[in-house]
Amino acid sequence: MRGARQTTRNDVARIAGVSTAVVSYVLNDGPRPVSESARRRVLAAVEKTGYRVNDVARALKSGRTRAFGLAAPSLLNPFIAEIARSISLAAAERGALVLLGDTGEDQNREDQVLTSFLQRQVDGIVYMSTNERLSADIATGCDIPIVVFQLADDNPFLASVRIDEAAASRAVGEHLLSHGYRQFVAVVGPESMRNSSLRLEGFGQALDAAGIANEQWHHLYAGTTRQAGWAAGHRLLVEYPGTEAVFAGNESLAIGVIAAAHALGRRVPEDLAVIAFNGSEESRFHVPALSISRQPVQDMATKAIDILNASTYQPDDHYFAASLIPRRSCGCDGGPPLDDGAGPDFSYSP
Repeated sequence: MRGARQTTRNDVARIAGVSTAVVSYVLNDGPRPVSESARRRVLAAVEKTGYRVNDVARALKSGRTRAFGLAAPSLLNPFIAEIARSISLAAAERGALVLLGDTGEDQNREDQVLTSFLQRQVDGIVYMSTNERLSADIATGCDIPIVVFQLADDNPFLASVRIDEAAASRAVGEHLLSHGYRQFVAVVGPESMRNSSLRLEGFGQALDAAGIANEQWHHLYAGTTRQAGWAAGHRLLVEYPGTEAVFAGNESLAIGVIAAAHALGRRVPEDLAVIAFNGSEESRFHVPALSISRQPVQDMATKAIDILNASTYQPDDHYFAASLIPRRSCGCDGGPPLDDGAGPDFSYSP
C-alpha cells in the first residue's frame, strides 16, 4: 500500500495564502523581508501540515548544510565531553547540527574523521586534538572555516578559541603556595602538545617567584587519561615521597593521581593536595571534591560556532579567562557540590 502524499511547499503556500517564494523566505530567514502577519500564517501552515524542510535540497540551493564537524580527541575525558555538549547546544541555538567525530587520540582515526567531515560538506570544523601537526595540513587542505579549540596554536590562517594557559597555571601555583606547600609535582599531557609546556611554564613561574628551588619540584609528561595519571602519579610519588602538592594537567590525570596516592596510602588532601587544569562539571562530585582551573566552556563554544557561522571568516585568536575553583582536594574547605557556583545547572526534572 502506498503511503500518504508528502506535504510540499506548495501546500504550505496555498494554506497560508502566500507565494512559495514567501514560504522560502520565512523558512530560510531571508534573503528578503517578510511581514509579521505573513510570517505567522506561514508558520501556522507549517505546523498544520507537518511540513518538513528538505535539508538536502536546501543545501544544494544555498551551498550550506547547516552542519558543523567537531573533531574531539576522546569523549572518555569528562572535560572533552562537556565541550562537545556545549558546542552542540550553541549550534542548535543557531539552527545547526554538529557531527561529532571521536578521534581516540589516534592519527589515522583523526584523518578519517576530518576526511569524512569534508565529504559531508560541513560548513566548518571545530578542531581539538592532542596532535598539533595537523593544523597546517588543515589550513591548506580545505576551503571551509576552521576553529582550533583550546589548543595553543599560532597558525595565522586559523581562528582559535582558548585561554592563557600560562597565566591560568601560574594562578594554580600561587594558590598551592598560599597553603604553605613547598614540595611539588606536576603531571601534564604529552610533550608534543604546546599546551603541556605552557602549563608547566606558568606553574614554574609561580614557584620561581616564591623562591622554590628546582630540587623542590618535579614534573613528568604523560598522556591524557586516568591510566596515564595513575602511572605518572605512582612513579613520582614513589620517587619523591616528600611531595606535598600535585598539579595535574587535566581532570583525568588528577583522578589517576588520586587513585595512585590512595594505593600508596596517601590521603587527599590530608597527606597530598591535588589541583587539576580543565575541570568539568563532574569535578565537583569527586571524593574529595576536585579543585580545578575552570574554563568558561559555554562562552568559548558559543564563540567558536559564531566564528564558523559568520558571513566572513576571520582567522583571529580569541582569549578567555580561566577561573580557579578551590575545593577540598587542595586543602580548602569547599562547599556542597551544587553550591560552589561552578558552571551551568545541568539538572533534570521529569
